[in-house]
Amino acid sequence: MSCCKNCKDGKRCASKDKEKAWLEVYKKGLGASRVPFRGLGQPKATPKGCKTREMHARTLTGKKFNYAGPGTCFSQRRARGDKPISYGDACAVLHDYQYNRKDATRDEIKRADDDFRRCVKAAPNKRFGDSINKFVMTNVFKGKRLLEKKAGLNPLRGTDSKEKKSKRTSLTDTMKKAVRKLVRKPAVPRPDRLYPNQKWEAKR
Repeated sequence: MSCCKNCKDGKRCASKDKEKAWLEVYKKGLGASRVPFRGLGQPKATPKGCKTREMHARTLTGKKFNYAGPGTCFSQRRARGDKPISYGDACAVLHDYQYNRKDATRDEIKRADDDFRRCVKAAPNKRFGDSINKFVMTNVFKGKRLLEKKAGLNPLRGTDSKEKKSKRTSLTDTMKKAVRKLVRKPAVPRPDRLYPNQKWEAKR
């Protein structure tokens, strides 16, 4: 067992078998050879020069993840050598790598979302609150996939891909499209049909 001695920082035990099984899932992810798993680390502050607001998930002890969450300054954190603080956070490293690519395609981003969900599902609980964070992460991307199928949300939204500029769909437009599908247009009577209390005689 790889377990902390006093668990003051919110760490938990994770069996070697679970770690090994999770690592196999991680390695099957798109681009895993580019960002191999190098172990876990400690929470790090937002890098200098980061132009976005990092809204990362937290453990139950209040520690912020280094990668899991919107707005991650991925390139700066990788250059600084920041490691994920949990196995779920490590899944976010692989996911962020694809979202940070300028040449990422729609299919590759969809694959990255699916890989992330599988990776998080297999991730052992390392810190207090990991089970809750795993539930939230997987359901967020379930919701994203639902919006892509039902409302036409562009899978490239939120990525750095250049392709999204040519096929951009704003969230507002997506929601409007979804509402239009739900609202049915009133039926318009046709003269060649019979309706209650109404009789139409065709002119010959």
